[in-house]
Amino acid sequence: MPGIVWVNKIPFITALCPVLSRRWEDRLALMRRPSGFGKTTFLSTSEFLHESANERPAAHVFGDHPSSLPPVRGDRLVLRVDVQEVFYDTGENMRRSVNEYMNMIYHDFFVRYAEELDLSDTAHLFHPTSRLTFDELVLLLPRSGHKLIILIDNFNWPLLTSTPENCVEISSFLRDCIIDPFRSALDDGYVVGGAIVGQPLEEEPTWVRSALLSQSLFDQIGCDISDEEQGAFGFTLSEVQALATEVLGESEGMKFVDEMKDAPNYCSGNNVEYSMRNTFERFSSFMGQKRPSYEWVDCGGNVRGRLVPPEEIFSI
Repeated sequence: MPGIVWVNKIPFITALCPVLSRRWEDRLALMRRPSGFGKTTFLSTSEFLHESANERPAAHVFGDHPSSLPPVRGDRLVLRVDVQEVFYDTGENMRRSVNEYMNMIYHDFFVRYAEELDLSDTAHLFHPTSRLTFDELVLLLPRSGHKLIILIDNFNWPLLTSTPENCVEISSFLRDCIIDPFRSALDDGYVVGGAIVGQPLEEEPTWVRSALLSQSLFDQIGCDISDEEQGAFGFTLSEVQALATEVLGESEGMKFVDEMKDAPNYCSGNNVEYSMRNTFERFSSFMGQKRPSYEWVDCGGNVRGRLVPPEEIFSI
């Protein structure tokens, strides 16, 4: 289909998946990146690759491109928590909103894995008014023969939006509803891996950084590997060059690369990474388009906006 370039990062994501299948000193891998680096898309892809219900990505999304397909079938139950949604209300109704959202997460988990967990004799778990807990989930794991992968998105979002007046209270809620229950499950061996993603330290408010709130909280369940060279987030300069050369040709591609060198970036180990969002926006502007046109697709076929299947896949 003319005018469409399909940038395939799935090989890098599948290469990073073993990180999720191990525990770092009995903790989960914690990775920080600014907005626009594909953290949520990475979690969605990881969720699809690991959970027991899925065998392969949808063929209509990835075609027959061999590097798009995960090497093994997933065999884990996946619990995913978006902390930004958990703490959508940090005002007077915070306690109620947090409890309601966590209850919904556990309810959806039981519905999704009813067969794996053999829930035929636990009808109360499916009742909309049931108050569910993480402890109930953990108690059902031994008889299912499955282990748990935990994926946490936007882990420090509540602290990013906190004030000096409410940051201590928010920290307390994070500890009660996420940190302590998950720490206990890690200690007991029910959780075999997972990932925690969120914003860099420098984006946290002064009162959060000075008190080391996010580190002191999430260090209990996460091991920060943000500075290790992962390759799954953003674009390296060599990837930008490959993309630009493929679409624009060598001469124009080098002009675009020179412009990208001054773009906001994130240093991961010895790699300099550029935001996917910023790269596409600059690429669109360089080509003279007034509005950038790009979409994020994860391994399960989820897409922001309408997916137009491409005729060709450009793998970087």
